[in-house]
Amino acid sequence: IGPQENVIISTTLGATRWGLRSLLILEDRVRRLSSPTMLQVDPVLGVELHEEVFHTHMARSAESYTGFSRSREWTKTGLENVNRLLGEPDCHLLKDRFKGLPGIMVAPGPSLRKNIHLVPEFAKKGVVCTVSHVLRRLIEMGIDPDLTVAVEANALAPHFDGVQVEGTSILVSENTAPDTIGRPAKQFWVIHDGTVGKW
Repeated sequence: IGPQENVIISTTLGATRWGLRSLLILEDRVRRLSSPTMLQVDPVLGVELHEEVFHTHMARSAESYTGFSRSREWTKTGLENVNRLLGEPDCHLLKDRFKGLPGIMVAPGPSLRKNIHLVPEFAKKGVVCTVSHVLRRLIEMGIDPDLTVAVEANALAPHFDGVQVEGTSILVSENTAPDTIGRPAKQFWVIHDGTVGKW
């Protein structure tokens, strides 16, 4: 298709945001999407699109900065963890493992205090997943979560110290903090999301 004078693009703002984040495009091309022309055509949509473009720029800048500033640390950590995680299964093997069972994700938040008392009864019939920040509380209630998410590269010792983790499987990445990888968990499941993982 050759150059067109009039092009209509139909999409959602969410799709635009994630599409922009996924594409490696020049900044001036992104800015054109929130140009004054769009404001003249549809002022409301123009303002929304302009805000989405701004947030996209901010998100990409933050992601780039994080990658540049921590890449050396993450690679070093990944290499330290290699021996421990080499024989552990990839998290993709979890697919359909609990198919047909009800599940709950327990995480810190405003509703946790109101609802945490419901978890022990649910655990008798369903799959309980949690994050490292809530693990201690669940174990104190007599619940060994089926899966604990601990992909954080920073040390999570305050959440694990003194906690019996032998009854839970822990989801980690290759650059999860080594003190987490060193715990005697029932099983580790690994998200390979970096250079070392690809190796």
